[in-house]
Amino acid sequence: MYIHSLSIFLSSILVVALQACTSKNRIPVCEFSEATHYEYTTSDNKLSFLSSLSAFVDYDAGIACAQRQNKPVFLAFTGFGSRMRYFPDVVIQQRAIVNYLTNDFVPIILYVDDRQRIPKEEVETATGVKELRTVGNYNAYLQETMFGVMSQPYMALMTWEGELLTEPMGYRPDPTDYVQAFEVAIENFRKREASNH
Repeated sequence: MYIHSLSIFLSSILVVALQACTSKNRIPVCEFSEATHYEYTTSDNKLSFLSSLSAFVDYDAGIACAQRQNKPVFLAFTGFGSRMRYFPDVVIQQRAIVNYLTNDFVPIILYVDDRQRIPKEEVETATGVKELRTVGNYNAYLQETMFGVMSQPYMALMTWEGELLTEPMGYRPDPTDYVQAFEVAIENFRKREASNH
């Protein structure tokens, strides 16, 4: 019994040592900050001690993370207003989607009504010149230029290079529609990766 316990202990030390030796070859974990991410509880009753999911609220930081980890992106456009809360409050509460967002995708959730000020910038759009004064203005502009739509909620599953893995989706009353989209997207991403090697 003592010898068996000792061998398990020594095996554990060997595994830790090997991991330490190879750690510089491992993909770095993306670093979150208050400026780049928001935390969502992953349960309908929203109790603080339950597990949570960190999603990027900064597009560039999220894309950089997806590139470093070579993972596909869950990109959602939403808002703090109640009619736009469908992705944070319903979709990412689905167990299968939480699993995908935790393990397989880099989540980026952009708020089109975020009033945090940014340096004013004028941009040309299909409807004329717009002034971007807030984070929300920028996120709405990003959605319009990338997808040609301005409605929320809106979701795209894509590579970090911007290649769509499924058709983007707006509001669907049945959350399992989104689960199916994730299943298709991860399968398409894996096929894409296999063909690139």
